[in-house]
Amino acid sequence: MQNMHVGLLKPDWLAGARYKGVEDVNGHQCDVWAQSSSIHHPFVTYFADVETQRPWRWIFFDGAIFDVSLPLFSYLFVSIYLSTFLSIYTFVDS
Repeated sequence: MQNMHVGLLKPDWLAGARYKGVEDVNGHQCDVWAQSSSIHHPFVTYFADVETQRPWRWIFFDGAIFDVSLPLFSYLFVSIYLSTFLSIYTFVDS
């Protein structure tokens, strides 16, 4: 068994992110946040439902797009995806 050193995101993982406004994503109004890293600008663009703040979409610097349809599964998958890159890159204030 190999330890991948990944887990759930910290509650403050969006600290330093820039608010980009509201966008429609598949019929849902979403708050949009862009989080940059020292190498990628933005590293991830995060969309959360305006009313519930539930994650709705993630777009990563490499073009990977995750639309959330199964909340827990998708959140865990994105957490693993993010954690992999967080171990390589350090976020800087925008």
